[in-house]
Amino acid sequence: MNDKDGMPVGKQLTKSKQTAMSTVEGGIAAAACLGALPKHELTKIRMNWGLKGASSLKKDELVAALCQALPDALPVQFDRLDETGYKLIKQTVDRGGVTEVSKKWTTSQAAFFMERGLLFPWMHGDKAVLVMPAEVIACFKTTDSAVYREKVRANTEWIKLSQGLVFYYGCLEVSQLIEMVQRHSGTQLSMEDCSALLKGAAMLYDEIQIEGTTVSNVLVDRPQDVLAKHRARTDLDYYPFTKAQLLLAGEPEYEDHNASFRSFVQFIKANYQVTTIEAEELVGECVYDIQLGVAVNDIMAVLQSQLEIDDIGLLHRFMDHLVKLNNHTRQWALKGYAPYELSANRPQTTSAALSSQKIGRNDPCPCGSGKKFKKCCQA
Repeated sequence: MNDKDGMPVGKQLTKSKQTAMSTVEGGIAAAACLGALPKHELTKIRMNWGLKGASSLKKDELVAALCQALPDALPVQFDRLDETGYKLIKQTVDRGGVTEVSKKWTTSQAAFFMERGLLFPWMHGDKAVLVMPAEVIACFKTTDSAVYREKVRANTEWIKLSQGLVFYYGCLEVSQLIEMVQRHSGTQLSMEDCSALLKGAAMLYDEIQIEGTTVSNVLVDRPQDVLAKHRARTDLDYYPFTKAQLLLAGEPEYEDHNASFRSFVQFIKANYQVTTIEAEELVGECVYDIQLGVAVNDIMAVLQSQLEIDDIGLLHRFMDHLVKLNNHTRQWALKGYAPYELSANRPQTTSAALSSQKIGRNDPCPCGSGKKFKKCCQA
């Protein structure tokens, strides 16, 4: 996998290590690894280690300060690993402190380990590799135990719960998210540890984004807009997801293929020569537009630009599927509820009663979605 700028990770590491030593046999001292980095990279390590009073140091002085802080800093960094990080560190230790740069890695994933002083870019012959200093290897061997691996498991659960919460709610204040995660996990963490786990998850999995005091799903363009919609719904509590639901939604690249989603996919496949993946991508785009509050009619117009829909009967069936998808999609703006759940909680109203109410096109839709009638059920 390439990084977001399109440059393979291996090439970036090779480019950044033109002056590096060409051998890694026998292990490398942390001082050598740190000394091979430019100062701005050392600064990232300093900040992750929480090393204070070192911002004005020259490069050589900063290297010395980091080497001195290393024995206290490394256990903290190990304590903040999840299972993904643990497995890679364990694998690197078992291989003598060297791991090849996978083509599947993003630059952000490699940077996660580098910016915490755990792995460093190096040249092994003509190969770009990541190496672990001898001091880091020794510290990990001392740290690794059954008790430590339980800590890693708890960190993994904490991250998945966080990702699952913003998958369904879209955006939360950091304090809100931490309170919700602690309630589901039963684990109390310091604000510093919570912040480190969230920042690390953002780098490793690209499922969440952190802006100021908010944490949101990576697909949310305007987190503050989602929060504003949450605040506007004072009558509505956040949907009470179970721990199991959140853990599932917190898996990387998770998508909620509910019954209406699957039905829509099968409908498209039955009427067009497309693969399952292509049909799922089309329906997934509809779900994303629903999350953004796009009107059903406008979503239908987009579909008509992508597919040939020249039969009125086919158009009506498309609209039926689209309306069902809208009503059964758990929406950020509705605090994780699907519109049909809100309408089901309201007193039943007959169609005659609805007619007598003379609902205006710009009035709130009676289904409870929070959208205007013309952009919801009237469509």
